[in-house]
Parts: sequence; C-alpha cells; structure tokens
Amino acid sequence: MARVHRDPQLQVAVQLTDVHLVMSRISRRAGRTARQRIRRLAGDVSRRREEVFSGLSVQVPAGSAVAVIPAETGVSSVEFLRLCAGSLLPDGGHVVVRDPVVAMLPKSGLLNETLTVRQNIYMAGIQLGMSPQDVASRLDWIVQFAGLERSLDAFTRKCPPRLRQRIAWTVTMATQARAFAIQRALVVADEAFREKCWDHLAGLRLEGVTFLVDDADSALTRFCDRGLLLRHDRLEWVDSVQHATRARIRTEEHASGEDEPEERWESDDGFAG
Repeated sequence: MARVHRDPQLQVAVQLTDVHLVMSRISRRAGRTARQRIRRLAGDVSRRREEVFSGLSVQVPAGSAVAVIPAETGVSSVEFLRLCAGSLLPDGGHVVVRDPVVAMLPKSGLLNETLTVRQNIYMAGIQLGMSPQDVASRLDWIVQFAGLERSLDAFTRKCPPRLRQRIAWTVTMATQARAFAIQRALVVADEAFREKCWDHLAGLRLEGVTFLVDDADSALTRFCDRGLLLRHDRLEWVDSVQHATRARIRTEEHASGEDEPEERWESDDGFAG
C-alpha cells in the first residue's frame, strides 16, 4: 500500500521509491458542430484514467536547490511537487521526507477574499502547518516583510493582486520550513519585493533549506544548483540547470505543434492542475 511519511533520521531530504500515480485527465470537448459547441458552453468534459508516473525513484539531497523540469509531453511538475509535499498520495510505492515539505503551488486557494488580511494570515498559516501561537509570534515579521502596515485590517478582496502575492509568499516563508516545493512562485510581485525575496532565499540556502522548484528558466538558472528531468517512468539528474531547461524548451516546442483539445489533470481530491 502506498505511503507518505516522515523519518527524521532520513539521510536525504526527500526519497521516492517505485512511485506510481494514476489520475483522471480532463479533456475539453473539441469539434465545430452545433452539438459540440453547446456541450462546450455547458462545461461538458470527458474524463479518462491515465498513469501519470510509473516506477519513479529518486533521492533529493538535503540543502539542495533542485530545478524540476518536465521533459516529456503530458508530464507536469505539479503532481511531482505535491507528492513530495504530501498533498497527493501515490497509488503505489513510498514517499519519505526528513522534514515536512511546504508547498507553494498555483490554485492552492491559500487566501480567501472575504476575510481581512489579518484573518488570512492566520488561516493561511494554519493551512501550512503553523499553530495560531506560531502565527502570532511571527505576525510582526510578516507585516514588516510584506509591507502590510496599512492593509492589515482591510478585506483581501480590496487588495491588488501583487499585494495578495506578497501575503501568500511571506506567510509561506514564515513557516520556517526546512524544505519547500514551489511552482511559479519562487519570487513574486513587483521588482522591489522580488529582490527582497531573492535576499531571503539566499539566506535560507545558507541555512541548508531544501528547495524543489519549477519556475521561469531565468529564475531556475539563477537559484538552482541541479536539474531534475521529470518523465513518466523515470527521473534524470542533470548537473547543468541550463541543460535541463533546454530539454524543457525542446519538449514544449514539440508539443506546441500538436492539435489536441485542452486537457488537464484532476486528482481524486478535486484539485485541477
């Protein structure tokens, strides 16, 4: 039976052993007939069960910053990162982590626009594994780092998108986790805040924090020290992050020529990636 568990004595940060994952692939209805157009307008989709990963095994060294690069058409880094963070359970094999892996992924629903910024800080912190006491002890740092002095008791729906990004990023970092799984959120918001993000991340690297990241190629090249090419049935280490990103570019160029209906994965918990 598949397992995801923590072993504080583990010599590496994350270990996957013969991991298998099966998920539902959602396909948007294609075609130009009136009937097919009506079905699309009605939100009608088809679902089929497919194997995402088959027999993946890898050990991620503690303290490393790894660029996770999808290297085959139809492979997404989100599922791999969620497996490492424990928010997605494998159908076979084992995932073992030394420390809890905190995920920062798209569509995570971390903020609720009907709550105030202060309330969201507490709610997001609790979702990410902090206790209310932990959040309270780190509230001043969160407010100062994200620049929330004038927005703390405002409703989140009134906050501009970049301010929401600052809130989510800063609360995630306030967890003080020893391992992070991040997609498209390594640095966020405006240029000044992005530089603050880089400085904070550099400090975490010096402290030996582990990162699994899929982001823009320029960010990966700047931040990561190794690449991990992600395929359906295997993982391949690449010492040069630039070489790893070039593998992704070739894959995306090949995939762009295919004429297929819009597709995405859906896990059993309803998460669509």
